[in-house]
Amino acid sequence: HELSMAYRAMAMVHRNANEWDRFREVVQRRRALLETAFTPSDADLYIDLITSYLTAGNYSDAVRTGHEFLEMAEKLRSPTGIYNASARLASALFYNNQWDEAQDFADRAIDMGQRFYAAGPLAADPLLYSGVMAAARGDEEQAHERVRQLEAIPYDIPPEHRGPRQFALNIAALLEDRELVARLLPRVEQEKPRCLTCTLLFHLDEGEARLLLGDVDGAQAKLTQRRIVRLVDTVTRDWQMDPVERTTQTRGQRVGDVDQLPGVG
Repeated sequence: HELSMAYRAMAMVHRNANEWDRFREVVQRRRALLETAFTPSDADLYIDLITSYLTAGNYSDAVRTGHEFLEMAEKLRSPTGIYNASARLASALFYNNQWDEAQDFADRAIDMGQRFYAAGPLAADPLLYSGVMAAARGDEEQAHERVRQLEAIPYDIPPEHRGPRQFALNIAALLEDRELVARLLPRVEQEKPRCLTCTLLFHLDEGEARLLLGDVDGAQAKLTQRRIVRLVDTVTRDWQMDPVERTTQTRGQRVGDVDQLPGVG
């Protein structure tokens, strides 16, 4: 168990340092160590495996692992495991373009979170995917409700990864709700994540929000700050940007336009 936890700690170091190849390698070592002797305490391994597959672009493997996670959690009758598995399966299905199923599992996780658990950072993930899908499908009422729920989640500032308010900003940008973006942006800009990969996304989100508000100079200045973050590999960058580019063409076009600004790249 101690060696397993050591691998877990190593994986988090590589993840936060934007070293995704090493992250995937350590996660697979931990899985080989545990073989099939999983317990509820090993739920984080399944979460890491799903993340590992998503960052490698292996969406079908992420979905398969998510179903394995859920099956184990249900056999063990672990509410926490079922909650985590449903939330992570929603993300895997989302990236695999299985939106109807992703919505079902996101709703399941959101419902469990509201009934059994205090709101926390993990609760933000299914709310994000549900909100993004609602915005993409034109369900503005549902998307705005997800923004409201995200804003109500307490979390540490600065967050380790992207905070719920940054997720709310993502949904607001997809809705092209300039008033909402203008309200959220000042708070989000005070919450830069500690994780390097999330810092890259933080600057992209800031830049896009400012472009939506018509502040082209501000957008360029924010996106230029990406230079402080080591570039992620192509597959990882594509995975991280998929929620943007798989929803509405206009949002992808706005990001593309900013990327072409002089001095940004």
